[in-house]
Amino acid sequence: VDPINDAVKGDYYTYVVGWELDANLESKKYALAGNSDRESTDGGDRADLYERGTALNLTPGIIQVAESCVNGTPTYWGQSGADYSDYEVYSDWTIPGNGTVTVTGLRYWQGDGTLSSSEALEMAIYDGNPPYNKISGSAVVHGTGQRGWTSGDLPAPVSIQLGKTYFFGLTSDASSNPRPPVFTDYNDDGNLCPSYLPKPGNMRELVTSNGLDSSVPTPFNIFPPSRSIFGINYIP
Repeated sequence: VDPINDAVKGDYYTYVVGWELDANLESKKYALAGNSDRESTDGGDRADLYERGTALNLTPGIIQVAESCVNGTPTYWGQSGADYSDYEVYSDWTIPGNGTVTVTGLRYWQGDGTLSSSEALEMAIYDGNPPYNKISGSAVVHGTGQRGWTSGDLPAPVSIQLGKTYFFGLTSDASSNPRPPVFTDYNDDGNLCPSYLPKPGNMRELVTSNGLDSSVPTPFNIFPPSRSIFGINYIP
């Protein structure tokens, strides 16, 4: 019975017969990427939670880049004088862990409240090996108008291997009003959490957006060397 009880933010209480007890540690020292990280070293299948019990892979999972790693120069989508008004981003990410999981949704971190509830992003997963084909349908991820995590369901679940590299595509969704969305995309440039896993790669493709492509465009245009903050919802 968590006082916040917000599934999108990951602040909620769960108990599964078997048994597994999870806690989202608020201490920066003991939380993921902290100096005395207890969450990613507890033997469980969720790097972002402290897990105890007899079976540590029972509950639906979330793996996401820590928002505390944000250290890049923000990119301004659709704003006057912006770098780019409408583009596609493809970042590679070696997702930590072992075994096969089923991804049910994709997550995006809003660094501020500029992505409103009437605006949305399109996100999808791509194979990390050539020809980098799209392996999932597109999730529509709506803004909330608040700083924090938001997520959208995939049209059909897709199985992936933890420990393997995938690309994650991101662009504005065609149903957004206005389109492109007018918001600030906060980035991880790898300097604040250089040893943090998961950590996206340093390649992003900036192109005129007509929706996400069927495969990751090549060659890559690297600008800037930073990446959006995202994650996955999954079941074991």
